[in-house]
Amino acid sequence: EQKEASYKYLLHNSVVLELNPSHPIIKQWYQRRVREAVVSTQSTGRFLRIGIVTTESQTEKEDLAKLLRFESSKEEKGTLVSLDTYIARAPEGQKQVYYLSAPSRDMAMESPYYETLAENDLEVLFTYNKEDDVVLFKLENYKDRKLCTAEAANVKPVDKPVEPGQEKLEKQEGGRLATWFRDALGRENVKEVKMSDRQHSQPAVVTVENLTTLRRYLEMAPPEQKEASYKYLLHNSVVLELNPSHPIIKQLSTLRESNPEVAALVAAQLFDNALMNADLVHDPRRMVGRINQILKAVTDVKQ
Repeated sequence: EQKEASYKYLLHNSVVLELNPSHPIIKQWYQRRVREAVVSTQSTGRFLRIGIVTTESQTEKEDLAKLLRFESSKEEKGTLVSLDTYIARAPEGQKQVYYLSAPSRDMAMESPYYETLAENDLEVLFTYNKEDDVVLFKLENYKDRKLCTAEAANVKPVDKPVEPGQEKLEKQEGGRLATWFRDALGRENVKEVKMSDRQHSQPAVVTVENLTTLRRYLEMAPPEQKEASYKYLLHNSVVLELNPSHPIIKQLSTLRESNPEVAALVAAQLFDNALMNADLVHDPRRMVGRINQILKAVTDVKQ
């Protein structure tokens, strides 16, 4: 009468079952379990994300992250890929997993930050809600790959022939323009202004370390402290990079001498445009008056 009980005790306390991970049956079983788990996360994804954000164990974070799925620049709209798929097809030597947060796929693919990576034929994962942005920031690494926002990507530009009209400002003139630009914006409003090495079609972009953290910081700041928090962010964290081959930047180099008032308005608007591309504009309504002034200056010239 004790045989059954003894047998169960033996199984529970002594027997270790070792699975052969290369056996077809085991691999099929694992793939089915992953598919089932992915389907289940469509309704419980929030709890999965909470798990990644709250656990202190990197092993647990990565176990949960296996179930994350994102749209990719290398796939059609609506097709989701895993971090494992991204890593498996990344170029040899690539140690980063690049991702970009945007309201939609169309906006992501129009981003100057995506443009830089696309020029280098690098895959980018797209996240469309701020929760995923925070999750990837907290995950930080996956299988020894650094999770990197497109805004923070440090990618060398692709060498290609300079087309007519795309010549860059001379280095000295670019340096003088960057100094003037920072003075025009107010040195309390930007950490640094410099000429950019990035490949993009925008006249200017901003770069910020720990961009996800700063976005959350601004969102969570009490209303009465939001303006002060925003100014603190600009002064201590935001670097403005000017595109030395863009027509607006080259024209601004001469406009600052011929019409400094209008040049200052254009500089401020370019800065706000760059902040908007990085989803860092605090109150877009403050642009309206400046835009009207720029429009007035343009129409006055045409008259």
